Amino acid sequence: MRAPIVVLLVPVLVAGPLHAQSTQAAELAGLWEAKLRFGPDIRGPLILERANGTWHAEIAGRGTAARLAGDTITFELPDGRGAFRGQLKLQRARIVGHWIQPVTVTNGSAYASPVTLTRLGTAERWRGDVDPLADEFTMYLKVEPSAEGSMRAFLVNPERNIGRFTRVASLERAGQVVRLLAAPANGQAGSELAEGVLRDDVLSISLRGGTYDFRRVDRNAASDFYPRGRPGVGAAYAYRAPIALDDGWPVGTPEQVGLSRAALETLVRTLIDSPLDSVSSPEIHGVLIARHGTLVLEEYFHGAHR
Repeated sequence: MRAPIVVLLVPVLVAGPLHAQSTQAAELAGLWEAKLRFGPDIRGPLILERANGTWHAEIAGRGTAARLAGDTITFELPDGRGAFRGQLKLQRARIVGHWIQPVTVTNGSAYASPVTLTRLGTAERWRGDVDPLADEFTMYLKVEPSAEGSMRAFLVNPERNIGRFTRVASLERAGQVVRLLAAPANGQAGSELAEGVLRDDVLSISLRGGTYDFRRVDRNAASDFYPRGRPGVGAAYAYRAPIALDDGWPVGTPEQVGLSRAALETLVRTLIDSPLDSVSSPEIHGVLIARHGTLVLEEYFHGAHR
């Protein structure tokens, strides 16, 4: 009698496309940064000159006629590239006014920047510097593995907080194609918010304003994503009194106004080391503390400045 043959079927799990995608996405873990600049290109020295009874303005290699009405002088560049409005002061020793830049891409508004032009010698020629508001978007993409094995991600935009509206929750990758996904809702997978392409360690993604070329931030590199350039550097902070400027604010130390230096140091160190683990994490860009009319603390974060 022949013995029965027992066949045991054992399922074999073969790593397939899903596993490959997960591994590829994990390679993107870390901080990515991109910046898109829209202008303005008109900036730098502004010269106003009166010759033969007419006024002329020149800035950034462009010249145009200016007009004087009373003590007010104005001009506009062609094609809406910018405009100026100012007043002659101190027996024409200065022209104090504002440069009005074109409507920005980032905010959809025109901004006015203060400009003071000083007379050059005895000639009817005045010179000042135009420093308009930068029209730019900065994007940070933070990618990290989640407990479920997917790649968690979130987008941070300091200028307009776009990350709260393009609310990225995770990232998927298939070859060179990278997809930014919203959080799952109503039992459905997260919808696609944006798609990009990874080439030569540059991740190009179309978002508000254009295509952003994200580059990985090296572990040892500084980034304004962090309050003071790098994570975990709060312990190195030591209090220093604000700089005395010609802005109407007297400055002093905490002891002079009855405040605790140690408490102020603890506050600033806490802000420096605050975790940035989601798009909802608070981002404090500046802290100024005054008491009895005296400024005793002035600190800025994330690349912001006075």
